[in-house]
Amino acid sequence: MYQGWGSAPGGGQPAPRWRTGWIIGGAAAALVMMCACVVVVVALLVPLALTRIAARLPTPGSGSVAPAACSGAAPRDTAPADTTGQFTIQPLYAEALNYARDAQGQPTSQRIQIWAKDVLGPYPAMNDIFTSAVGGVDQWNQSLGGIDPSAFRCVVLDMQRAHVEHQALATLQAAARELPGPHTVAYLVPWNTDRFYGASGEQSLLIPFWEPDPLNRLLPRDSAQDWFYMAGALDHEYMEVARYDRLGSLDNAYLTLLDNMVTDGMADDFAAHMTGQRPDWGIDPATEAALWAKFKPSVTEYANPNQESEMLGDPANGIPNAAGYQIGDHIVADYLARHPQVTFDQLAGMDATVIYAGSGYNG
Repeated sequence: MYQGWGSAPGGGQPAPRWRTGWIIGGAAAALVMMCACVVVVVALLVPLALTRIAARLPTPGSGSVAPAACSGAAPRDTAPADTTGQFTIQPLYAEALNYARDAQGQPTSQRIQIWAKDVLGPYPAMNDIFTSAVGGVDQWNQSLGGIDPSAFRCVVLDMQRAHVEHQALATLQAAARELPGPHTVAYLVPWNTDRFYGASGEQSLLIPFWEPDPLNRLLPRDSAQDWFYMAGALDHEYMEVARYDRLGSLDNAYLTLLDNMVTDGMADDFAAHMTGQRPDWGIDPATEAALWAKFKPSVTEYANPNQESEMLGDPANGIPNAAGYQIGDHIVADYLARHPQVTFDQLAGMDATVIYAGSGYNG
């Protein structure tokens, strides 16, 4: 822009000495005229130059701050209304976005308090389900410590683009046509988990949603791939909610190891019935028979201290993961095979000992 300023006016070669007087006088006049021109040029060009420079600089308060990741996520929890009145779909979009905002830049040690206030605080019923499902407060504190809060914003954005709330309602409405149940609130929660795909309480259930590397927006986003489990998890948890209602309480569904096995077994069978996909727990028949022989003596005992490890698995003590789930699935499947006239609507309220006795199951 300023290139060339500072060279001799007019340029060219020096004039002969004999013309020095004219040259000096002419040079003086020319110098005056040149100065006037320079003033005009400077007056015209400097504002233009400054304008161009300013255009290249960040504007304080705007361009100087990078836009937030996934800023298109909307702080709203609106969901389709269920015309039957049975289901309330409650996505936690606004709550997760509040957490993403409030936790950003805060010490990692504060995230658990922020999550508890922003996400769990508004829904006491979900609070209990969530804390139990993730393995307790220490576990979800550890999980939050390893997640950039902005990742929650990206998961919310993808949940909204996929309209998971509409998918959830359609799945639950189809399940209710097969199995009438109580009014149920379905919480759709952005949460990173490899521990569970769903959890339930009385008249409520929870489904977690996450995806690989949410902040990497170059990765393709496919709800059918990332949340392949959604339909089956909804069917499973809704069956449990219906069973709690039929038995009078959640506690009545888990009094013994056999109760636990049968409750989750019928939930798995109902999900398989609705989706056409059966779970494969990966335990071979010989191992299952040996496990049943080990569990059978105490399977109907109350306050069995081994109930959790025998249901969920305890590899350190020779119990494969999900051992009780596979056994319960097979007990209920065997019962239904022997009693094809029994519907899931009828099964939901049946006593576990009756189902076991009618199954013929023996490992």
